[in-house]
Amino acid sequence: MANPRASTAVAANTIAAEFEDCMETYHSLCSAMEANTAAWSGTTSAVCEYRKTLHHWGYRTGAATRALDYALHKNSDLRDEVLELLEGFKATLQSSRSFSAFIH
Repeated sequence: MANPRASTAVAANTIAAEFEDCMETYHSLCSAMEANTAAWSGTTSAVCEYRKTLHHWGYRTGAATRALDYALHKNSDLRDEVLELLEGFKATLQSSRSFSAFIH
């Protein structure tokens, strides 16, 4: 059995890859919001606090370490559902980041 943490390179189309993309996009959004705090009138800290929640979720569930990919390798329907949710979340973050750039 392969160690899910053994490889630092994350294969495309995995839960771990989508989670990593979400975290990077979230970080980018928070950076953009922090750079223009006046326009966000106090919402920056709340939004960035949720990033910590996502981070903790990723490590508790194994999404960040490929453990969740391994655990769901025999249940493709559930794996696909998790991927779809992460992809949708990433799209929302990207839209927010685009909006943030527009305000700045």
